[in-house]
Amino acid sequence: MRHFSFVILLFIMTPVFANSGKSYKTNFKEERITLDLSDNNWWLWRDKEATWENDRLYLPEEATDLSVLPTNPPTEGWNELNFSRAIRVKVPGTVEEYLTTSDNPRPENLRGVSWWFRTLDIPADLKERHFILHFKSVRMRAEVYLDGRLVGYDIVGESPFQADLTPFIKPGEKHRLAVRVTNPSGNFHWQDFNMDKWGNYNVPPGRGFGGIIGRVKMEVVNSLYISDLYMQNTPNLTQVNAIISFHNNHLKNVTSDIEVIVRKKRTRIKLFSGIL
Repeated sequence: MRHFSFVILLFIMTPVFANSGKSYKTNFKEERITLDLSDNNWWLWRDKEATWENDRLYLPEEATDLSVLPTNPPTEGWNELNFSRAIRVKVPGTVEEYLTTSDNPRPENLRGVSWWFRTLDIPADLKERHFILHFKSVRMRAEVYLDGRLVGYDIVGESPFQADLTPFIKPGEKHRLAVRVTNPSGNFHWQDFNMDKWGNYNVPPGRGFGGIIGRVKMEVVNSLYISDLYMQNTPNLTQVNAIISFHNNHLKNVTSDIEVIVRKKRTRIKLFSGIL
């Protein structure tokens, strides 16, 4: 597995705008497919009996090998994640917007563990591909499970992270995706003066709204794929750096042509084209 980047210098005489970023389904002949999971096909269940206050927390560099991390199934077992006990919700969403009943809500009312789950129906056409699950933002700790197996973990909170589902996805079959979200604290005002506590850990103060609060998508890619594209400004008003990162899941080096096309967002006029 290799990750590498290079920089292209682009000289432009008119402004270049980024793509809108909207996810969409494409036909399976294309090399890259984006499946938008930001919809109302999610279910929410609050695990009121779950313990979390004294958990050990794992920073990104400590969570590279998920097999050594503890798994935390629903308190009464995986069968508790069923449609009869949960409510149907839309992602992005928060526990507070769906489960608040008080006329005078407090942040501590709904702190703790909630489960956000859904069914993934992966088309059989997508065999021999790689499946990367992207989360834009979760507050706060996210433990991502696929069919009961821990496949992703994030403690940073409210920032993008991803999970590689490739070893566990079986195209043509249905899978259950479940995200265990733990929100330890927070506030409903703007006075971020004091650190919050999670057991013996200090947690930066923030809003007390827990849940999957950013968009979710799954990208289906080949073994060699573009993992990031960054347009970097320069002091020259007519020059930008296009920094393109690639991820290679092949067991050996591969040689491939790279075609780069830059277009204006609205008119689609081609501003640059080249084979690298």
